[in-house]
Amino acid sequence: MKRRPILFIFILLTTLIFILGVQYGKTVNVTDEAFSLLMSITPSAEPPIPTQKDSTYILYTNDICNISFLYPDTLTLKDASTEASLISSSDKNQFTLDCGDELKPSLPPSEKTATRSVQLQQFTMIGENLKDSEGTTIHFSRKHPYNKRTISVTVNESLLPLIEKTFEFVKPL
Repeated sequence: MKRRPILFIFILLTTLIFILGVQYGKTVNVTDEAFSLLMSITPSAEPPIPTQKDSTYILYTNDICNISFLYPDTLTLKDASTEASLISSSDKNQFTLDCGDELKPSLPPSEKTATRSVQLQQFTMIGENLKDSEGTTIHFSRKHPYNKRTISVTVNESLLPLIEKTFEFVKPL
């Protein structure tokens, strides 16, 4: 056999392998560029999750009404001599206290007012459930056992368990 046709076929095969290698290299290069582009984009930092600070409670004592209770430090106290209010950061009234010589009627009288038992440390009494656009509040009144003033309380339902556990009628000195 002659050498020239074998040499020619060998050169053609070498050229074909070279062309196929270049095409494969282009494909790998495009993939590599896409990968390096993805790697160069730094992920945006996630906003830190706010940690809920431990709740602390403040003791409120009114010497004229002779009552005391705890309330969370997240509420703002507005205090007067015979009245007190606790207001949330969204300006919603969470708790209202009024002590006077006369029994005041509950807030807006309605035809059908649901009642519920309110268990304070020293007494159990019946309170009225009042529903409005801001949620459910409970209103209850009682004569103070030591100074005979009428204590009227309106409290948001979420704050009621804390008030039930900590509300006290204090003996005057």
